[in-house]
Amino acid sequence: MNGAIKVAELSEVTGIPARTIQRWCRDGAIPADRVGPRTWAVDISALEARGDNRMLVERVWSHRNAGKMAGW
Repeated sequence: MNGAIKVAELSEVTGIPARTIQRWCRDGAIPADRVGPRTWAVDISALEARGDNRMLVERVWSHRNAGKMAGW
């Protein structure tokens, strides 16, 4: 999965509560894979390709490009 970040990082960048993002992952509202018993990896590249949540994607990429996010 290229461009994947953890839910906690996505929550920090966007200000969206982690529980909300976890629910979106579980419900399939955003592209993500379970990478542990309680950990999700959100696929930002797939989210961008779908064309929705543009503001969310732009925030993530700007933080990542500024070196503020470690990524996976």
